[in-house]
Amino acid sequence: MIEGFSDRLEFLGTDGVYWRARLTHTEVILGGFQTVNPKWLTWDGVSPRAEIDWIEYLGHDREVWRARVHCRLSHVVRNGRHIDTWFEHVRSDSAARHEASRMSFLDWQGKKWIATVQLVVEPFPAAPRFRLERLAG
Repeated sequence: MIEGFSDRLEFLGTDGVYWRARLTHTEVILGGFQTVNPKWLTWDGVSPRAEIDWIEYLGHDREVWRARVHCRLSHVVRNGRHIDTWFEHVRSDSAARHEASRMSFLDWQGKKWIATVQLVVEPFPAAPRFRLERLAG
């Protein structure tokens, strides 16, 4: 994985397996007023690809976290409509949830990364992308 914009993440799964994931397309429905939340498309190089709502990963705190992505149609911007996207996070040992545009995770070598989910701009349908940043240490 390299820093910058990407359509996929490479993360260390809670099962110790090296996982890859990207998001499926979101689109605008119901007369242009509602969006479809994307799903995770995951694969490990061995298993067939699977579409799931939640991924499980190791966070910077080395705790098990789960994340899914939500979206909603936002106001019109200069170049047309866009879809806001964000993560819903849940720590495995807690019922507490929080939402954020960023996800903190460990890559295959245990290095710390932050993925920021980006706006989706027309034309729709389109898949959200990530801005990846590797942290020092």
